[in-house]
Amino acid sequence: MGDGRFGLMNEKINYTDEKERQEVISSNTANGLRLVEDQRHEDGNFLIFTNEPYVEPEPTEPSRDLLAEIDELEARIERLEKK
Repeated sequence: MGDGRFGLMNEKINYTDEKERQEVISSNTANGLRLVEDQRHEDGNFLIFTNEPYVEPEPTEPSRDLLAEIDELEARIERLEKK
């Protein structure tokens, strides 16, 4: 089930038990695919693979609001420790 963009492909494979799951993972990763999702539903279990390479997300700076909240929590902890 390819998406047609730039030769990228996603493949959804049904499995029934843990042994088959491991076999499907081993076979597909050996063929250069990367497991991106394991779906377990009432209507079946599915593994989703892609040939899209993994890209490490860029680290982001915490927002000013988050930094202010961290400072407030640290101050609260300090006040509680002094009691």
